[in-house]
Amino acid sequence: MKTAKFLLALAMPLALMFAAVPASARSTALEDALTKASKKIAGRAEIPQDAKFAFLDFRETTSNLRLNLSYAIEDELSIALIREMPGRLMIKNSTESLLSKISADRETLFNNLENLQSFGSIAGADYLISGSYYFDSAYAIININVTSLKNGLMLVSERIKVKRAELSRKLQPKTAERAKRAI
Repeated sequence: MKTAKFLLALAMPLALMFAAVPASARSTALEDALTKASKKIAGRAEIPQDAKFAFLDFRETTSNLRLNLSYAIEDELSIALIREMPGRLMIKNSTESLLSKISADRETLFNNLENLQSFGSIAGADYLISGSYYFDSAYAIININVTSLKNGLMLVSERIKVKRAELSRKLQPKTAERAKRAI
């Protein structure tokens, strides 16, 4: 009985981790690209293996919205980083409340070093992972940045491209025709 409870306790966090991105919205091409990006982040000499990361939500640049792809990027990148740097703290989905505590928002966070340091102190994080993405006719272009919350230096700036055709439809932006059918 203890073994069954242990296995259930172990399986539950894993199931919740993958529940954020439905299987139908997963993209092997996206996972592969974000795994490569995580290796670059983990390979930086300036970033110690015990680094603590906070995620600032990824936004689609033309609408400044968090679409399905936003969550997929954050989830897949954090999973890939944990594989590269096991046991690291990944703070996600609470950055808006943390920003309100320092009277900043997504845009003003980077205006001065004091904002970044305050955010790092409240979040208990050393580095901030942020970024954006947009779609052109053939690709989803994803920009990933890693900024030190101690000195404000951007240590990693990575651009990855994933063919739109390789993304699940759930991760694609809605076209005008699809939006009309959804109504």
